[in-house]
Amino acid sequence: AIDTLGWIHCRNGDAAAGLPYLNRALALAPQNPEIQYHLGYALCKSNQPGAARWHLRLALRTATPFPWTAEAKALLASLPAQ
Repeated sequence: AIDTLGWIHCRNGDAAAGLPYLNRALALAPQNPEIQYHLGYALCKSNQPGAARWHLRLALRTATPFPWTAEAKALLASLPAQ
């Protein structure tokens, strides 16, 4: 539920408001690739590309695809190279 609340903030255009919820969700489920993606998205929208890149890469390391796999790949590819 915490992840969902953070994601709703992000999808409504307020990624900064979603970050605390997504960080808490990730602390509770650190191996969840969907939460990693949601946090990466929020960080990208909050102008934190380095941290976004980190979480997107972690999300994509999972052996099992998750519902946002294609979006995570596209978002990662759109970030400036480091």
